[in-house]
Amino acid sequence: MRIQETVVNVIFDAGKGRASVSSREGVSGAPYGELPRATRSGYTFGGWYLNGQEITAQTVLDSEEDVRLTAMWIKQSAEERKPSMLRRQKTVAVVLAICILFLGISIAIANNLVAIYYLREGDERYTLKRKDGLYCLYDREGTEMELIKEHSYQSSSDGVYYNVYEVKSGNPYMINTSTGEYELFAVVDTEEGELLGGTVKNKRVMMFPRVGQDNTYSITVTNEHGTYEFYRETVENTDASSGKKYTTQVRIRGLEETLASYDPTLFASLCVSCGYTLTMQKLDFTEVGAPLDENNRPRLADYGLDTPSATYRIVKATYAADPAVVDGTQSVAMSFRNEIYLYNSHGLELSNKVGMSGCYVEAVVNKGGESRNNFEFAENIYSKEAAELSAKAVRGALEMIGATEIPSGKYDVVIDGAQMRSLLSAFSSAFSAKNALLGMSRLAGKEGEKIAADIVTITDDPMRE
Repeated sequence: MRIQETVVNVIFDAGKGRASVSSREGVSGAPYGELPRATRSGYTFGGWYLNGQEITAQTVLDSEEDVRLTAMWIKQSAEERKPSMLRRQKTVAVVLAICILFLGISIAIANNLVAIYYLREGDERYTLKRKDGLYCLYDREGTEMELIKEHSYQSSSDGVYYNVYEVKSGNPYMINTSTGEYELFAVVDTEEGELLGGTVKNKRVMMFPRVGQDNTYSITVTNEHGTYEFYRETVENTDASSGKKYTTQVRIRGLEETLASYDPTLFASLCVSCGYTLTMQKLDFTEVGAPLDENNRPRLADYGLDTPSATYRIVKATYAADPAVVDGTQSVAMSFRNEIYLYNSHGLELSNKVGMSGCYVEAVVNKGGESRNNFEFAENIYSKEAAELSAKAVRGALEMIGATEIPSGKYDVVIDGAQMRSLLSAFSSAFSAKNALLGMSRLAGKEGEKIAADIVTITDDPMRE
């Protein structure tokens, strides 16, 4: 008898902290087992939680779907974050005695044998000094900053190691371990959810967390022939010469009984490509031929980077609303303020100030080879509402997927509010108070009379365009 086990993915969400393991597999109905630790500057790790309940190694995993555990953070008090005064006094006394004794030797070594560099970011200062012959990055207290191994590499041309360290702000810096030279790898906007990805060579900033190959269990592909789900399955290895008890096979859902076999290596490569979702490459403005303005600064418009940050957030929210979005670059945030003055020789002095801010979102989606677009506009909205406006525009585009023409005829229809506004706009000149006064509207002389259903109210506001 073969016992079927349900294997699920356990995700460890450390929030603004960092867990030693981002995810691993678990068996439904069995204990979670040993859980990773998490760290965060200025906070104490309080354990992993699911729906308000603490999860321990002995807790039974009672879900047959992926589980996301959230780290509990307890803010440290000022006393916990600083060493005791007595310890400081003892440390200072010892260090002072040693410094007096070896001051001359230390200066000679620092000046002639080992160069020490400093890196400043805001109010923080970091030190670059050698450790085992290689430059490393340390904070004020002498603690080595966290090394991001997956983004560090050794140059194939000169053999130099380039390491990437994450400082307290979350920004990564690339360090030349031979010379101590450093470079800001990329500015990561942690509040907007961006993450560091890729390697030092491609300097990739990601808008969504990278999905590791080990955590990609299936990929769905849709083309002109239909929709197919490729998935990997661990099975017992029948090839005794390999020395491996288990092997991975790639299958197509619903076609498992066919004799065709699929290359796991190609599937793994596809997993890697799909894991990097919405990434941006860091531009090198120092490269030969980079466009510069008259002040020798990068001409950002040539890179499409001259839009305001508010516009960037709207475009980003549009792409994030649904994987089917293929173009959100026509979205924009805008604002203006006008002041109109009216004077005449009889002493008339009038003025009016008007200001407006708004967001225009246009989303283009594609599903199954069919593309649709939709736009939304709203006045005087803030960042959170702008993201909701992006989602609304995307929903409108997706709702049109599959729409077809119908034969001419008489139908009962429900008209969307936005479409009703478009219909009324065709008759907007008839509703103009100015045209009514000039006798150019059939509504002339009908002020106060009922001209439409009770649910329709038309206002002509001279202070609005």
